[in-house]
Formats: sequence, C-alpha cells, structure tokens
Amino acid sequence: EYTKVQILLDSLERVIVLKNDSSLINSKEYRVLEERKKRLTEILNPIELFKKIPSELNFPKIDFDDNDSELWTDLYMERFHFSNGSIIGRLYSDSNRRKLISYTLENYEKRIPMGEYTLQFSKQKTSLTEIYQRRYPYFDYFPMVSSVPNYSSVYFLVGSSADNSGAAILLGNEIHTKDGHNRIQNSNVTYKNFYLKLSENLKNNNSISITIVETF
Repeated sequence: EYTKVQILLDSLERVIVLKNDSSLINSKEYRVLEERKKRLTEILNPIELFKKIPSELNFPKIDFDDNDSELWTDLYMERFHFSNGSIIGRLYSDSNRRKLISYTLENYEKRIPMGEYTLQFSKQKTSLTEIYQRRYPYFDYFPMVSSVPNYSSVYFLVGSSADNSGAAILLGNEIHTKDGHNRIQNSNVTYKNFYLKLSENLKNNNSISITIVETF
C-alpha cells in the first residue's frame, strides 16, 4: 500500500504542476494522470476506514474449561486484527473452531507465514528454558511450532506485548487495544492451562498439527 500511496502523491504533484499551465489542461498527459489519480484513490479509500476504528477496543474474556476431556489433534489459529506492529489471533481446539482456547499476540513483521505446521515440545535446553523452569513448576520444555521454513524455535511464550517477542506466539484470555496498541492479559494463567492440556494431549500423540490463517 505504501508504494501505491507514493505513486498517488507523485501523480498529484505532477497534476498540480500541469494545472499551472492552462494550455496543458486538456493534454493527454493531464487526462492520463487524472485517471490514474481517480483509480488509485479508489484503491486507497479503504485506508480511510482505519480512521474510524475506535481508539479503544476490548474483546470478550475467554474462560478455560478445566473439565474439557476432548483431545486436541488439529489446532487452528486465526489472525484477525492488526494494528501498530502487532497482530491478534484466536486459537481454537480444532479446525472447525468449536472451542476457543486462547487469544494470541504476535509481532506483525516477524510472525511466521500462514500454513499448516506441527506443534510439539522442544527438547532443547536454553537459558530461557531454565528461566521458565525456575519460574513455573509445571514447565519442562517449550511448546514449539516446528517445520517452519527459515525459522527456528518458534515458541509459545508468556507475555503481554509483542514489541520484543520475535516470532513467538503469546497467549492470554483477554486482549485490550488502546490507541492502536495491542496488549494481551492474564498470560500466566492462560499459558499454564494451555501447557498442561497440551502435555496431556501429547501423551497420546507425538505431535499435534496447527493451521495458521489470516482474516484481517
């Protein structure tokens, strides 16, 4: 979209120059530029919608079901809202989107591409792994999206802001957006619920598939 804006601005600047010479008003170049300006304006008009987005957005809280005995086999993650460098998603227990597990928050520029991947526990012990093991008694290794081309160690993490999260996926049961800044809430408890449920499911399966789509 930036390139289109730049073309539009260049065209408008040229049109203004032409308008200063009345003899060129009916020239072919002037007509072509006016038509280009009209087409590009039509393309870029949806950008005006961003000006109408409320300065503050709140999404419904997700209540985790402790009594859920359903096995996860094909998680489904739908990225649906982008603003100010981060992107919000919904994580479902299956591709039919029957049960909403968590909200997700990612860095827009560093997010992994859409696609179908494998979700499993990383067995790599890093300094971050040791920090989590000390901080969370239930924690052994990171849940990880694997087989992502040109990416490694795409972890699910605890966090509230995607500013310094790299390609990681943050989890939480509430999202608050103010002035375009997205923050995820209650990440600690949501992560624990997700982790324990995932561990239970992986006892019966070596891995679980996860499909990532974008609808914004």
